[in-house]
Amino acid sequence: MKYLRILPILILAACMAFAHAEDKVKVKISIDKKQVLDINEWSLKAKKLTEAWFPKIQKILGATNPKPKVTLSFERYDGIAGTAGDHIAFNVGWIEKHPDDFGMVIHELVHVVEAYPKYDPSWLIEGFADYIRYFIYEPEKKVVKIDPKRANYKNGYGDAAALVNYVEQKHPGFVKKAHKAMRESTYKDALWIEWTGKTVDENWKEFLSTLETK
Repeated sequence: MKYLRILPILILAACMAFAHAEDKVKVKISIDKKQVLDINEWSLKAKKLTEAWFPKIQKILGATNPKPKVTLSFERYDGIAGTAGDHIAFNVGWIEKHPDDFGMVIHELVHVVEAYPKYDPSWLIEGFADYIRYFIYEPEKKVVKIDPKRANYKNGYGDAAALVNYVEQKHPGFVKKAHKAMRESTYKDALWIEWTGKTVDENWKEFLSTLETK
């Protein structure tokens, strides 16, 4: 009987140890600089930022990424940055002209964490990336400025990010629900009614009306 009393304690201790171990999961990063030799300092900052923000982005999205790892590569090509799977490629030419643009690391890192089976809906996927970048990572910059006459959430990026921010504030948990649906390939616009009581377009119009009153 004495052993039966001790057994629940041992099980609880094992569970706590497992949970603690999960908290310490670190992102594995490999920095490829074979083609570029003058980007070391920036790449190390990007590495630290990635390690710090990967778990934060997971928490925001409600995402799980078993054995998370990220590869950061630096080369010269047309463009700014791009993500494929867990690999993020940065254009060194852009970094040289915009050495303070670490926000793009966050944007691309969101795509790694998202890990959606398909790029659909693209406007919301890019909206999540800019939402976390502009409204959570660097809100003080207030980069996103919406012109009610020209903006459209279907443009993705900043426009969609502003909508996501508005809806998440009104309906906490929306981001996690939408992320889960996209990860499971069950997302459809009709779910917005279930999540918010309104369609996507109705939420957008409501958001735009708040801008007109300011």
